[in-house]
Amino acid sequence: MRGLGKTLLCAALLFLGGCKLYMSGHSPDYAIIVHGTGDLDTNTDTMVFQLVYEGLGFTCAGKSHGRSDGVQGHTGGYTCSDGRTGGGKSQLTHMTGGTGAFTDSCGNSIVYVWGTDQGTITAANETYRQMRTGKSAVAADKCNTAKAKPAPSQQVERAEPPKPVVSASPLEQRLVQLKRLRGQGLIDDAEYKTEKKEILGRMFAKR
Repeated sequence: MRGLGKTLLCAALLFLGGCKLYMSGHSPDYAIIVHGTGDLDTNTDTMVFQLVYEGLGFTCAGKSHGRSDGVQGHTGGYTCSDGRTGGGKSQLTHMTGGTGAFTDSCGNSIVYVWGTDQGTITAANETYRQMRTGKSAVAADKCNTAKAKPAPSQQVERAEPPKPVVSASPLEQRLVQLKRLRGQGLIDDAEYKTEKKEILGRMFAKR
């Protein structure tokens, strides 16, 4: 009864003055689990919160405000100790809490539950951890995936060196250069044909 009384009191404070909130969430594949706490001031309809990405070694701090579209809930953003940012919105679905979703700057999507009853949120967090069995948060984190990609300079294939022209006459060399210019888009077909016709005419005139 004492726990129930505390929950009802906290639920009332959601509408009267403020309260401590708890949240727990997960990525679609449950590889990334998050949990956090927040303090809601209903006089200003503002919440400050702290967020932890479990298994990734960093924490986040954020702030959110009430929505202005008449729907009960909050929108906000946060910044983490590893430099990433994020943002999303929550929805009040019952007297003591609700649901929400956010996406961080690396593209990790998280859905979560939140509420004033710490026990309920802790139980949800344990369920998410069980669903994570055998999965790695580090491997699933899209920030780590981006860091693992080689630099653009490492991805560029080495261009094949041009083949040398052996014992070619100046006119033959000019013809090879002309083909290369057209291949590189530096001259159009009309220019290529005109120059080629002139070069071939000079070549055959010498024979």
